[in-house]
Amino acid sequence: EPIAFDSAERVPFNPLVSIVPIETGCMDYCTFCATRRARGGLKSVDASLVVRRVERSIQNGALEVWLTGEDLGCYGFDLGLDLPFLLREVLSVEGNFKVRVGMMNPHHVKAIAGGLFPLFLDPRVYRFLHIPMQSGSNAILNAMKRRYSVEEWLEVVGRARALIPNVTISTDVIAGFPGETPEDFQCTL
Repeated sequence: EPIAFDSAERVPFNPLVSIVPIETGCMDYCTFCATRRARGGLKSVDASLVVRRVERSIQNGALEVWLTGEDLGCYGFDLGLDLPFLLREVLSVEGNFKVRVGMMNPHHVKAIAGGLFPLFLDPRVYRFLHIPMQSGSNAILNAMKRRYSVEEWLEVVGRARALIPNVTISTDVIAGFPGETPEDFQCTL
């Protein structure tokens, strides 16, 4: 069942930027993270509610919409939807605004890349992707219980760079993970 927004409207810190949560929770069990324990499994916001929130934000003067959540790459998996569907719906909203898409884990991006990356060619979508790597060592990724390999991360980033001109890639890295050897660290470097 989709989640709804808080019933109370929040006063934006910056009225030109609308921060729109589209999901909460997580589908993974990474050893270093407490998100799943703290927020539970994936719960996506119904697409129609997201679109209404975006419309209201634009009517109230927002020039940017930031879609946020713990892992946008798995948005809608619990509803039989996906992020490309939602982003197309958001881009159907009339108005002068830009969209920033939040963090997505690489294994989820890989599953939706074919439908997602072409949407970044729309001039209203920031050419920015936040795809955590965490480590350049497959041994450490396995110890972290990440569900992708270094090669898969590189494949996803390579596809993004090939399809989205001037894309900016942001990532996260954990150094000093328990059991990390100097060789593992060098792989990450």
